[in-house]
Amino acid sequence: MNNQKINSVRGSATAKVLLFVLVLLISACDGGIFGTGGPDDMLATTADTSDASVPNSNTDGTVAEATNDLETNDSETVGGDTDDASATDEGAVDTSANMTNGSPAGNGDNTSTPMPVVNQFTNSLPTLDSPTAKINVVNTSSVSLNVIETGAPVSMALFGVGGVAPDTQSSAVAVQSNGISLDIIDNETPTETIARFTSFVVDSATFTTLIVRQNGAQIDVIPLTTETKTTDSSLIKVRVVQAGTLGDPSVSATFNLQSVGTNSGGVVDRDFGPMSFSSTDFNYTEINQGDYQLTDTANRINSQMLTFEGGNVYTVIVLGESPNTVLLINDTQSAVQ
Repeated sequence: MNNQKINSVRGSATAKVLLFVLVLLISACDGGIFGTGGPDDMLATTADTSDASVPNSNTDGTVAEATNDLETNDSETVGGDTDDASATDEGAVDTSANMTNGSPAGNGDNTSTPMPVVNQFTNSLPTLDSPTAKINVVNTSSVSLNVIETGAPVSMALFGVGGVAPDTQSSAVAVQSNGISLDIIDNETPTETIARFTSFVVDSATFTTLIVRQNGAQIDVIPLTTETKTTDSSLIKVRVVQAGTLGDPSVSATFNLQSVGTNSGGVVDRDFGPMSFSSTDFNYTEINQGDYQLTDTANRINSQMLTFEGGNVYTVIVLGESPNTVLLINDTQSAVQ
């Protein structure tokens, strides 16, 4: 009887010891009964909350090897160079091939390159003898340009490989009539759009001149309905366009054409304006043929002598930069060049 009790007590004590050892083993594996988890749980949490620029860790505690799958937005790019703490020599990503002026090319969210100015234009005044609609470009900017018919059946550069060089006038080229769209691009960097016409509606036999001007880094494009005929062969039509800032682009002043010299057009004094660099409305005036002197009421340019031949239409473009203060465009001849 006593032996049975002793054996029972010994069995009970042994069971308690085994239960206590089991509790200790569970506590050691789980960080304690009220613990926060073991090493495996902490490793997983670290991997989920780490910055993308820090190498991830494998679940076995080793550092994951850098790969070429690093995303561009995980890096800081300055001047086209990539600096990423997680990239090794084998795993670094070179983003310079996709950069334009330090920013990703073709990225609609690119904030370092100005977005193109969006315009709409309609020319319904026929002035040409042929039914074809034509445009030309007078480029007074410092950038070589080209024009793309984006709304045509086939998008193409209208002015060939060379484009329109700075301070030059292009030839007149045919465009699709009624409802195309145009992109004016930097000819040296074709992906850079300077201005865009989402609607460029030009009727048959119309002639349009795009005047490109520049104020610092800002370039804009003014579309003008261009005429080519006068009401009489002894008369001329002329308009004055300010394409240069003339020092202060905010200054508004009047340009004056006064008949002078032995080949004067008679007692004629015509004012154009007042206008400033930001002006976009330029109208023709019909006057007698002959020699005229162009002056500026704000004295920003030297007086210019101009000769106009009857039966022609002219655009006088005021640049203000020496030595070519004024560019005289014969619109009648430009339409057939």
